[in-house]
Amino acid sequence: MKNLLLILALFVGNSFSEDEYPIELTCEVGVNIIYVSIGETGDQSLVKAHPSMRGNKLLDGALFRKEKWQKGVKPRKTSFNITDEVIRFSMHVDGGSLGFFIISRLNGNLSLTGYGLLVNGQCFKGFKEYKQKKF
Repeated sequence: MKNLLLILALFVGNSFSEDEYPIELTCEVGVNIIYVSIGETGDQSLVKAHPSMRGNKLLDGALFRKEKWQKGVKPRKTSFNITDEVIRFSMHVDGGSLGFFIISRLNGNLSLTGYGLLVNGQCFKGFKEYKQKKF
């Protein structure tokens, strides 16, 4: 009987899912569309702009239009933190300004502070494809 209880306890204890990395997200932040790949560490993580952002100076307020975002940018190691509730990291955004990203793992909301302003957005699991115009 003790063995059965031990086996059941081990089974139940291991049934809770561990995070599977990378965590791939598509985040819509104002007019910006970014892909976020979260690894176990900042070195294994990357933020990349959607191709529509490439050099598009007509998108007023687009933070991720510079060429470096097409290749992807890694978060700063010192600020990278993942908990059950949030994913936090910082990186240099357009023009070298330090941007702080907070993504809620509970509702998918994203807050980005930089340039002295706060921009909110929404993240979706997976790399979303945009195949056609919305209107």
